[in-house]
Amino acid sequence: MQYFQNHRLKMMADLYEELDRGELNEGLSGFKKHLSQNEINAIQILFDYFYAFMQHCEEEGIALDATYATLHNLPDALHSFYVKQARRYLPNKLHDILARSLASYLMILASNVHQLDISFDKKEEGLWANMYSISINDIDLLESAQKVFGEDEWHFEALSDDYKKLANINLITYLTQA
Repeated sequence: MQYFQNHRLKMMADLYEELDRGELNEGLSGFKKHLSQNEINAIQILFDYFYAFMQHCEEEGIALDATYATLHNLPDALHSFYVKQARRYLPNKLHDILARSLASYLMILASNVHQLDISFDKKEEGLWANMYSISINDIDLLESAQKVFGEDEWHFEALSDDYKKLANINLITYLTQA
């Protein structure tokens, strides 16, 4: 899976794979020495959700990558992921997993296409696991992603507004181009 045009994002993905596989990547030593353990932990969290979602898309034959060229497939990918995960989780947990997967995908998309840096902080108000905040320009998309998944329908408006603040792109336009 090769998704990344942004060099720093590629390094984060390589670090995630190193930690996931337990294989040392000597090419990352310079990158790793500038990261705190909290940043490394947050990178693992972000990429756990991203890769689980991307692996699902690949298994289902849904074309989705970290570019705008395939973004119109996101609603189908989310629906398919929802159906698959609904067999395993209660609605609240399911919506949380979907929101985290969606937020991680969109932050990686914005970082990749627009060369934006993703920031990782540990703070009491952090929404991600272990009180991490994962954001671009102080915007953590997880909060608005959590508002997407209602009981009967999905609402992308708040998420689209936050994404527009990051990347000056209206997500609704891409999500309605089927």
